Amino acid sequence: MSNISRRGFIASSALLGIGLTIDGVSASTKPRDRRFVSVKETKEEAIRYWLQQGYSKTAPVSLITGLDYNGGLNYDDSVQHYEPDLAQFVVQPSSRIEDITNQNKLGTLPIFNILAFSWAPDADFTHTTILLFDYLIDHVRLDPSRLRVTTTIKAEQLFPVFESYGVLLPQIRLRSLKEAMDVGDGSGYFAPNGHPNSPAYSTYSVEYVLSSKKTKHSKKSDDFDTTANEIELAEMGVTINPGFYAGGFGLERLTMARNDQAMHWEDYLPVFKHTVLADAQHEHNPLPSGYYEILASMTKGF
Repeated sequence: MSNISRRGFIASSALLGIGLTIDGVSASTKPRDRRFVSVKETKEEAIRYWLQQGYSKTAPVSLITGLDYNGGLNYDDSVQHYEPDLAQFVVQPSSRIEDITNQNKLGTLPIFNILAFSWAPDADFTHTTILLFDYLIDHVRLDPSRLRVTTTIKAEQLFPVFESYGVLLPQIRLRSLKEAMDVGDGSGYFAPNGHPNSPAYSTYSVEYVLSSKKTKHSKKSDDFDTTANEIELAEMGVTINPGFYAGGFGLERLTMARNDQAMHWEDYLPVFKHTVLADAQHEHNPLPSGYYEILASMTKGF
């Protein structure tokens, strides 16, 4: 049972997708020993958890959108609308062309899955935050001292909720609202330039600090970013915004946090290729330009 009732006093004050075995080999997702969790396991556990909370699972949209935006690939969970009278969640495969230039940043992958969930009917503004943190800390058992929150003053009303889970004020990083709106990356404000649904709302992001900055040798080890050891796990809306999901978290990133080990861009190129080809065949769609851009990324010298 969820701990929402236990923490109710606060209200009054991210297809098998990744984890899929391709040609008999599962890159980065196969547990190396009993201590390691696969993305498939994270996905299955998360689905069970959200079903237990009374949410219903909806089908994702295709990774291929047929739009010019983002090279014809699905950017995130907000391409589709949900039914506002139901508590729903979706596991949505996504891919971002902009990440080609970030491929050496810790935890960046050419394809990833978002478990996104809606605002529950008649829930107060703290409900989705409590649900997320119950899952991350009380269920998955992430170390709260390694969590960080990046947001603006718009999320100040949620600080007591963060603190109740052990995410204290020194772990909360405030951006100015102007900076967050100018960037629009979800760490304080989500408004990607050119997004087909034009999302624009205040948010907070949740990051996790890996203990090891570099856990394996990259094929381009000289270019690998060895300074950043944080990965973003989740982005959540600050206030109820009908028409969009409340927010969500990345299944691959959460698996990295659970294993305290990053996954790498080049390992997921076969998964990206397989998923796009399968969607194109199933939906009878032409291959989008983003497919070729991402597959060529390893030869462009980024």
